[in-house]
This record gives sequence, C-alpha cells and structure tokens, in this order.
Amino acid sequence: MNLIIIVLLILAAVAVIYFVFFRKAPTQEEDNYLGEDYSIAHLAKAVEDKIDSILRTNYAELNLNRVETEKSERSKKDLRKALGLCRHGNLGCKLYVKDYIKDLLQRAFNVNQENINRWIPFDDPSSLTAQQKFEILMYIYKKMYNLHALVELINRNNLNKAIYDEDAKDIHYEIDRKSIEYTYRRHKTIIEGLDFVDKLNILTQEVYQIYKGLDCIDEIRDMVIDGINCGTSGIPDTFYQYGVDATFGAPDGDLPLASYNAVWLMLGGRKIHLSCIGFETQKRLERVAKIICRYNNPGALSENRPYIVNELQDGCRVVVARPGMSEGWVFFVRKFDVANRMSIKELYPYEGNDKLDRFIYYLTKGCRNFALTGQQATGKTTCLMALIGYTRLSWSIRVQEMAFELNLRKIYPKRNIVTFRETASTPAQEGIDLQKKTDGDIALVGEVAQAKVASLAIQNGKTGSGQLIFTHHAKTTRSLVTALRDNMIEAGGFSNEKIVEETVAEVLNFDIHLNRSVDGKRYIERITEIIPRKIDNYPTKLRDAIKEFFYRMTDRRLFETRDVLVYDNGVYRFVNPITEEQQAEIKKFLTLEEIKTFEEFCSKVSSEVLVNDSYGVDIEENKETVMEKHGIEKLSETTSEVMQKCSGLVAGIDVTHKDARTVKATESGVAILSLSGTDGEAETENVATEATVTEAREPVTGTDSSLKFVVV
Repeated sequence: MNLIIIVLLILAAVAVIYFVFFRKAPTQEEDNYLGEDYSIAHLAKAVEDKIDSILRTNYAELNLNRVETEKSERSKKDLRKALGLCRHGNLGCKLYVKDYIKDLLQRAFNVNQENINRWIPFDDPSSLTAQQKFEILMYIYKKMYNLHALVELINRNNLNKAIYDEDAKDIHYEIDRKSIEYTYRRHKTIIEGLDFVDKLNILTQEVYQIYKGLDCIDEIRDMVIDGINCGTSGIPDTFYQYGVDATFGAPDGDLPLASYNAVWLMLGGRKIHLSCIGFETQKRLERVAKIICRYNNPGALSENRPYIVNELQDGCRVVVARPGMSEGWVFFVRKFDVANRMSIKELYPYEGNDKLDRFIYYLTKGCRNFALTGQQATGKTTCLMALIGYTRLSWSIRVQEMAFELNLRKIYPKRNIVTFRETASTPAQEGIDLQKKTDGDIALVGEVAQAKVASLAIQNGKTGSGQLIFTHHAKTTRSLVTALRDNMIEAGGFSNEKIVEETVAEVLNFDIHLNRSVDGKRYIERITEIIPRKIDNYPTKLRDAIKEFFYRMTDRRLFETRDVLVYDNGVYRFVNPITEEQQAEIKKFLTLEEIKTFEEFCSKVSSEVLVNDSYGVDIEENKETVMEKHGIEKLSETTSEVMQKCSGLVAGIDVTHKDARTVKATESGVAILSLSGTDGEAETENVATEATVTEAREPVTGTDSSLKFVVV
C-alpha cells in the first residue's frame, strides 16, 4: 500500500514539474479560413485580427510553465513596441513586424508556393497593377542597392527625364503607368527568376503597408530621397460633386485624378509626380496622414488644431494639414540625410568650388554673422549641416528650431551642441533667450520666420554670442536686411526705422544665397557682403547740420551690398574683394598659421577680381587669340618675351623679369608699364609696334621687381 502511495506521489510530482517547466505554449499552425476573397486588403485585415488576438492573449491563464510564460509575455511586449514604432522611421522595428507577418502568412494562413499567385499574379503580368509592378521593381533594386534602390531604379531607367507638355508649353517630371510598364518589361528575365521567398517578401510588404505601414509610400519614405508629399494635386474630396466623372478625366487605365492618388517625390532638387501609384481611396490617405505625425505624441489633429509639425525617429520633418486649414488632407515629409554628411565641394561640384569652399571656411572660422537665404528646397539646411564642420571644435553651439531637423549631434557627436525647439507652451523666442544662459559661443537659428524670433536673433548676434548663423527665405540681400528690420519693428521695442536698419546691417556681415535651376540643380548663387555706411559727425554749423539731418532721414542708404563670389554659367568667380574691415575682423579669430593662409587667399581674390572685373579678360585665351581680338598684327621682341613668360597669358601669376613689365593690349596697340626708381613707382613706356599706342594703364606701384603680369 505504501508503495502504491509513493508511486502516485512520484507521478503527481512529475506531472507538476512537466506542467510548470516543460509544457509549451500552443502553436498557431491551424489554418485561418480566408474565404474566396484573395485581395491584399482582406488578407491584411485577417493578419490584423490575428495579431490583435495574440496581443489580447493572457498567457498566465494558459497553465504554461514559468519559462514559456515569461518567453511569451516578452515576445508579446516586443511585438507591441515594434508595432508602435515601425511606421515612425525605425527600420529595425519595421523588419521585426514584417518578419512576424511573414511567419503568420505561412503558419496561420497557409500561404505557399502553389497559392501565392492568388494574391499577387506573378504568373500573369497583364493582371498586375502599375503599383504592384512598381513595388516588384523596388524589391529587386532594394536587394541590390538597399536604401538607394529608388534612386538607382530612376536613374538606370531614365525615369527622371523631362517631359514636354504641349498644352502648357513647358516641361515637367512624371513617372506614369506607361513608364513603369515599359521598365517592368525590361526586367522580365529577372522577375521570372524570383523564387517563393522573394514572392513571399513582396506579399509581406504589401500586407504590412496596408496594416501598419504608410500604404503606397511606405518603402519610398525609407529611401535616400529629399522628401515626399501627398494629397497636393488632383481633386480633393471636398470638391466632389454628385454626377461628376469619377476618374476626373484620367486616361483609361490610369488612377483617377483625385487628391488621394497624388504622390510627389523630391529627388535631386526635382519634383517628380509619381502618377503610377496612389492610395486609391480617401480613407487610406487620411489613415496615413493621421498616423505619420504621431511620433512622441505631439497632440491631436483636430478642427481646432488643423496642422501639426513634427519629426520622425530618423530625423525626418513631417507637416500634416487637414480640411479646415487646407483644401483636403495633405502631408509633407522632408528628409535630411544626417548619416552621410557631404562637404561643400561635394554639395556643389562645379568649376571653381575650391574658391567657394575656402571662402565659406574663412567666414565660418572667422566668426562672421551670416544668413543662408533662398527659396524652399534649395538645400539651406543641408548646406548648414556641412559648414558647421568648419567651426572651432572647442566652441559650443546652441541651436533653435521649430522641429528637430539639423540633428547636428548625430553628425558631430564629439562637439558641444544643444538644440532647443518650440513647443505648444514654449515659443521659439523663449528658447533663443534661454541660449544666452547656456554657455554658447555660436547661435544657430534653423529658420527666422517670425517677427519675435528675428528680433531676438539679431539682438543675440549683437550681444549674446560670438557668431550668429540662420536661414531665411529672402530673395535679395537688401530684402533680407529690410525684412529683418520690419520684423524687429513689428516685434515691438523699436520705432525708428533708420536706427533698426542700421543695427541689422551692423550685425549681419554676409548673405550666402542658394538657388535651384529648372532641372533641379542646386547651387550657391552668390556670397554678398553687407557693408554699413560710416556715419560722420554732424557739421558744426546749424544750417548745415539741419540739412544733413534731413538728408539722413530721407533717401540716404545706411548700407551697401557687394557680391564677392558669384556663380556664373557653371563657374564660381570672385568679382569683388573682401573689404579690409572684414578681413581685419576675420583675422582676430584665426591662428598665426591661418592668418598667413588667409592673406594668401585674399591676395588671390584681389588678383582674380583684377582680371574678372577691372580688365574683363578671359584667362583661357592664348596669345594669338588676344592679338586677333585686339587687332594687333605684330609685337616687338621685348613685348613678346614678356608675354611668353606669362605662360600663355594666364593672368595673375607672379613673374620676375629684369624689366618687371606688365603687358597691356588695347584695341589699337600694346603698352608696357615698367618699374623704375627705388620707390617702386611705375611709369609708362611705349613699345614700338606697327600699331600706335593710344592708351596706357594708370601708373602702379610695387616694392620689388616681382610684378603680376596681366593681359587685358
């Protein structure tokens, strides 16, 4: 009897141990009936219901062992977290959710090699929509180029070519249904080679983007692009009238010209209409617009608050507007590639960009206050990211933005950088005022767009920081100064327009203006110096003083603008020297070695200005061309010798010659300026040629026999 009791106790103990430590969670391999509906939307709804069921499961009630219970709860927690972040720029969470869905498709819904074509007809290309073909092409290119897939797809298939519109007599950029179908046929061999795993991955992506992703733009948003906006063309639902053609005049086979099918891509400065894809229904557009701005819970999007400006986890800026403020639901995503910071030379790969690079280097290193100006999408933020690399490593940077766009700490993790942004309860002006108490050396303002922000920024540049850098949408330097002046007056505390304008001109030293060509090419159009006019004391006589007062209060300009570097037909050229006042100020912040190189740089600038501005010579001309251009038939031996020493008349090189001569070719002859005397004063010497010398340059001065030979 005792033996029987002992055996029963042992069996009970084994059973308890099994249920506590070894019993596993029930598998979910049972088929889930989908019916005869093989649409992606129906499959996505079934996946959603299945995942919701899993998240609602209480594993503690399933009598699982402790290890399995903890494992299941941890898996559920990870899934819940990934579902919350996958659509906000976290690619790791996105991959986790997609892998989970792919596993469900096979185990719970029995998707296999034989039936996968029911959802996406890979075996019948004529049944595929243009959007499905686009997504298949994206998958192929993503396998090869990862996040550069879209760029490679467009460039390699010439999808970004300009299209001429006969009606508008203008060009535009569009990737339409026919372009995608042609590209799909070109990749027929590769597509036919897709195996079951590839097809399952494509199906998983389509299910994911409808269930938790960003619908038709889900993969596009992750790519290396400038940005994307949706709902910005076509007929909004608020304009719909009963009885109107549902396609809104779209060609047969194309998506209706409704706002929910409007997808615009910004790539390489071009705005490309992706008419081959769309959200297909208003409800799907609204879903994406509502969820894309939800990162970090910025507040509700409602009729009382009809727009939201926010950022995603990867640094993208998102702007969403809804009806009441806009015609329909619209959203804009701007991407800032902080992972691959480019230098100034890489951003602007044009002839003479070494001059541009060095000029910006000295402006930044020399603590000049300047603005980056230009219209939208000209690359102001990207340029600002690059030039921060020229600031002193030991200097601290304080940034004020509307939304976190620059993400400078990702690019420069070793630098002392703090960024403030405005919130619903803390306006931007308080952030700028706070910067004065944070040991900052350089004040950066992401965008000066509000009167109070402009006023505080200028005041901060005058007294609160060593350097002020900001972006602005002004078209000209003069409009930049006057706009800031008006903002300061509007903000209050100032009444005298002249005094405010004078203050702005004194604080702001340079204007770096960016532009974009019709074909999307971005470039720095000019760097302009702002030169305040020196105000002399009033005359001692009362009558003269009154006259001077009224002169100053009427049309007297308080500042001048002077272009120093310009972009001219694809080439950067210096057209004016940097003023001596600014040169002296820049030197105050440079080391002895940097001062030496800066002086050499200024010398080269003056030399080029002498040629480009005063002389107007094309330095690429050879001797014969110059002679023919100016009607010179024959040169004297001495003059020819000097000209040959100039290495083909390349202007601005130092030439040492026993006569130390500069050749000047005019329309009627040649004149030589030769140094004479110990004080280095030059006097004119005529040269015997067949033509008569009728003009000579003003006498120049020098300190030795080394003189720059310039051919005019």
